[in-house]
Amino acid sequence: EELQRAGAIVKLDDDTYKAIRRDFEPQSLSPKLIERFGDIGFNLFSTLAANVQKKGQGEGIFDRVVISNQKLTKRELRIFKEYLNTRGQTILEEMDNWLTRTVSQKDDVPQTEEIYETGVAMLQYIIWDTEDKSSLRDFLLDHGIEESSSDSSKSD
Repeated sequence: EELQRAGAIVKLDDDTYKAIRRDFEPQSLSPKLIERFGDIGFNLFSTLAANVQKKGQGEGIFDRVVISNQKLTKRELRIFKEYLNTRGQTILEEMDNWLTRTVSQKDDVPQTEEIYETGVAMLQYIIWDTEDKSSLRDFLLDHGIEESSSDSSKSD
């Protein structure tokens, strides 16, 4: 439903779906976006945890960061965002194409072989005010996601 709402897919006459766009941006603070926060958080923290526990150099999971050595002006930030939206999408589509071409159909894999879910998440972060960092819980509360009455009785 969310993919249809965003115009990323259309339903065909035979009740199948066709992808129209390869990018997807969930609606602001929708249940799907909040679910996505959890998924991305889990993926990020499980990768970082695995890399902390790795046995040697080169044995961890891909984990790289690009950080500007200079703070950006509002104009430079806008230009970088445009670059990232274009080039980042292209890179992700290249990876998706590679996976589609390279990864075998799972009916070809012996049942004794373990299989794993994997992917790549690319995100830009911006630290607007280093003095104003809050917890994710505080952010969600500040943006209208309120605790239910059963949650409010629980201690933090």
